[in-house]
Amino acid sequence: MNNTDYNAHKRFDKTRGRLSGSIRRLSLLLGVLVLVLVLGLVSSGSLPTANAAGGPVCYTVADSSDEDKNNAFNDVLALIDLDTGLATFLGQSVNSSGGGDIDDIEATEFDPDGGELFAIDDSRLGTLNQLNAEFTVIGELGTCNLSGGGSFTIADADGLAKDYASVGGDWYGAVRVSSSGTPDYLFKLPTDGSGNPTVPINPNAFGSGISCVPIPTTGLPGSPNLIDDLGFDPVSGQLYGVANGGATTPTRIVAIDKTDGSVID
Repeated sequence: MNNTDYNAHKRFDKTRGRLSGSIRRLSLLLGVLVLVLVLGLVSSGSLPTANAAGGPVCYTVADSSDEDKNNAFNDVLALIDLDTGLATFLGQSVNSSGGGDIDDIEATEFDPDGGELFAIDDSRLGTLNQLNAEFTVIGELGTCNLSGGGSFTIADADGLAKDYASVGGDWYGAVRVSSSGTPDYLFKLPTDGSGNPTVPINPNAFGSGISCVPIPTTGLPGSPNLIDDLGFDPVSGQLYGVANGGATTPTRIVAIDKTDGSVID
């Protein structure tokens, strides 16, 4: 290689190096701009929620409390891909007002009419932010008044469902009293002017002064007394429940009469 070829080669290498460096800097700048754009959308709450795509949406909450060991961690909200079953982490629940942990959500219902995700944390009805899982408290569910005069304060709700077939869209829930063989109870929530559930529970849902009725699943095979979830057929208005009897008892799907709590296996 003569001197002329060598010098030309060096100039080409320098030019190529400057060009590569410029490309790298441009790529880095574009990356930063994209990151800033995404962070800006997240901070402003402008990212589209999953239901904006128009397809089926499945939200789930992982209840992080460990009742046996008396440990509690804030619950986790996730979005389930119905095609693959994969879960996308959306956030860990915190109280929007800053008071107390959100660690026992066992009842959720997404309302496509208003686009809100409702949830119950023990005794508190609220909404979950679909971007970051922040829990906004609506209020306490209140007291279950039973036929015959008994009553108890709701402390462990384990089901929430909207009856889309009813006029205006009625909301129902299930509450646990004990895990030692007594039945769970059905209650009904009033609604506001927009059809959203509110509190306290309807005091006369099942008759004058009767706000809760038992869900007598204990008579079924295995006595599965724990109602762990509720759901309505959106066309027929039939209410269904998941009856759980513990580790040694098969879980059963039961049809529940929403007027009196009676069940059909």
